[in-house]
Amino acid sequence: MAAREPLSTERVLRAALELADSGGTDALTMRGLGQELGVEAMSLYKHVANKDAILDGIVDLVVGEIALPSPGDDWKQAMRRRGISAHEVLLRHPWACRLLMSRPNVGPAMLRYVDSTVGTLRQAGFSIELADHAWNAMDSHVYGFTLQKLTFPFEPQQYPEKAGTYLPQLPPAGTRTSPRWPCTSWRVTTTACTPSRSASTSSSTASNASWPRSAAEGAAQQAVRVGRPSSSGCSRARPRLRNR
Repeated sequence: MAAREPLSTERVLRAALELADSGGTDALTMRGLGQELGVEAMSLYKHVANKDAILDGIVDLVVGEIALPSPGDDWKQAMRRRGISAHEVLLRHPWACRLLMSRPNVGPAMLRYVDSTVGTLRQAGFSIELADHAWNAMDSHVYGFTLQKLTFPFEPQQYPEKAGTYLPQLPPAGTRTSPRWPCTSWRVTTTACTPSRSASTSSSTASNASWPRSAAEGAAQQAVRVGRPSSSGCSRARPRLRNR
């Protein structure tokens, strides 16, 4: 009879990662993990303190899969590769995104991830404060975009069918849709977004702050929220309502 592989923290966390990937973190229990490993649940506590320690450990394993910037890389290319890699990794582990946003993460992989990111930005000339704002803004965009992709109710191939269902529900032209507006009809146009846009807008556009913005503008807006305006431009168009 072959000897059973001894338990270790690494083996426990790898098994927990597989269980989370297959059933989510709610399905991850000490008893179920013990069964997966062929041991009693109490044996696990020699290697992990509790379920919280397991969650921290498997999040760090996931972060360890993200491609890191290398010293000397062009910072724009490095941040792009890093963002794409993070998005792809989080799609492989759908449960991980929410944990990354809701728990403190100070594992060795996370520290390497932050250190390489901030280091690349610092080498590119960013101040410590701006580098901190930048990587948080980028990660906020990646997490939010990934969550939207994971939870959006339609697949891209369903868009034509769904459009046929929902477009007829829109009010016809000339219909007054809100008592707040002193007009009788609206049309949707697009305008380019630039960082230098005046804070003083006309009454027909001032109410559009809640409209979805482009990915570039979302990242810039996040940088502003944390205390420093973004220096990057936004050349994509965004929806804007105007009086017909």
